[in-house]
Amino acid sequence: MKIKSDSGILTNINDTAKAFSIYFANIAEDLNNNSSHVDKAWQSLKRFCHKSSSEMKLIPVTEFKVIDIIKSLKHKNSSGYDGISNILKHCVKEISKPMTFIFNYSLMTVVFPDRFKHAIILPIHKKGDKFIMSNYRPISLLLSCSKILETIIFNRLYQYVHTNEILAPEQFGFRKESNIEKAVFSLTNSVPSSLNLRQQIGGIFCDLSKAFVCVNHEILLAKLHHFGIRGVGLNWFKTYITNRKQKVKITTQNLKHESFCRWGNNKEWCTSGISPGTTFVCYICE
Repeated sequence: MKIKSDSGILTNINDTAKAFSIYFANIAEDLNNNSSHVDKAWQSLKRFCHKSSSEMKLIPVTEFKVIDIIKSLKHKNSSGYDGISNILKHCVKEISKPMTFIFNYSLMTVVFPDRFKHAIILPIHKKGDKFIMSNYRPISLLLSCSKILETIIFNRLYQYVHTNEILAPEQFGFRKESNIEKAVFSLTNSVPSSLNLRQQIGGIFCDLSKAFVCVNHEILLAKLHHFGIRGVGLNWFKTYITNRKQKVKITTQNLKHESFCRWGNNKEWCTSGISPGTTFVCYICE
């Protein structure tokens, strides 16, 4: 696998993984170029968005709900660093009670477990020249337990924003009973209607490069607080987005050796491997 970098063409598997790790860890800072105006974003939010008077509560989850979420996990062979795939679906009765305790303990103590914050990153080619790192997107392999807890919080958050009508009706993405077809229909219906009324029509089309990767955490937390996710709820989200760790995984067919790695607490480089044909280089993110 060959990749272009600032130091030239990389052909060594370890150097390639190292370069990807640096790129993925710093992509948000490089694209934003330290130009995120938090104060301006906060002022615009207060000016145009009504502040919620209610507050989201971290209600404990029941064992029956945990069972439903586990059963709804997609059938995948991929797994996080623990090597456990969605085999949890086959032993749900045995693990539902202790997992319910762990999840409710997380909600009670307002802490997202550090062990759930470890991710293996796969660089997936998206478009264009395969030699350019910016044409790759990072796919995170998370722990199944982490996905279950995230689903619990997502359900709480979605129910809250839906009940309080926080989301604009024009937002079609990432909502239940909504899809791209409805968005297209709304557009194609409103344009002719406006033309019939002899109204002027204007459109703004934005192609946001790596939008989700570049979310400013400070602005995100300010928005959550503005819309009613305060107190223990906001503190839980703070622990969710901080102190995360990652490994970048590069797989080749002809590699003959293995090396090993451990998770660290500071920014550091190390090589690792699980089986011949696979090499990891991990970059520990703050």
